[in-house]
Amino acid sequence: MVKIKDGVVTDPALKWLYQFWPCNYESPKVISPTSKKNFGLLRLDSNHKLLQRVLELKNRFKIPKGDSTMNEYEVWAKKLFNDKNTKQAFDEQLNLLLKDFHASNRWKKTFGYFLIFNRASDSVFPSAFDYYINQERTSVIVEINRNTTLNDIKKGWKAIERQKTALKTLGGIVKNERIKGDFLVLNPGNVYKSELIKPRKNYFKESYRIGKKAYDMRYNGKSNKEISEVLKIDLYHVSHYIKQYKDYLNSIELY
Repeated sequence: MVKIKDGVVTDPALKWLYQFWPCNYESPKVISPTSKKNFGLLRLDSNHKLLQRVLELKNRFKIPKGDSTMNEYEVWAKKLFNDKNTKQAFDEQLNLLLKDFHASNRWKKTFGYFLIFNRASDSVFPSAFDYYINQERTSVIVEINRNTTLNDIKKGWKAIERQKTALKTLGGIVKNERIKGDFLVLNPGNVYKSELIKPRKNYFKESYRIGKKAYDMRYNGKSNKEISEVLKIDLYHVSHYIKQYKDYLNSIELY
């Protein structure tokens, strides 16, 4: 029986479980195309490093399979909460998963959703940047990270502009105390100066296409000669393309 009071789930186990589930009431956010693509590369990597870790953790903590009902997930969450040591171990392993795959805590919902429910969705990806109104309500603060690009800011500029209607004027008047929707977030936080990273001209396109195919073929047991013949590249360049793609995978960082 789900404990609900005033339309809010009160059962701590279910509140914890639902934090990983997609929400339709969150503030509008801009999803970084590069970050989304990089998470997809980790998830679908031919070496299955992330998938293997997820399967190991699902077996260890007896997480229901991907085709399970929500009721089965709820029962599992309650059992997990009844064993404090196991719950602590699960939290530690999820944090370790983020660390090992070079992801910040902002990606916890994404990795948790994938680990528990075997799914990936735009709605659980972190925003490319965060924005909020300072405590004095005099400024809109935009926090960027190393994955944020100038294009991300441009895409989200309308949402940032809407925050300005809740700022105080020089006379101390707030023209719009309440904004329709869940946009206003008061959070003094710690804001650090940084520079916008322009979208890099990454080697995605031809070199990336060849490198990924060569990498996948090598993993599936193809020789350098077979790879060079299928991809129509010089035999001596096969290892270079594979290394280039592996280096890219290893350099992925999700902020």
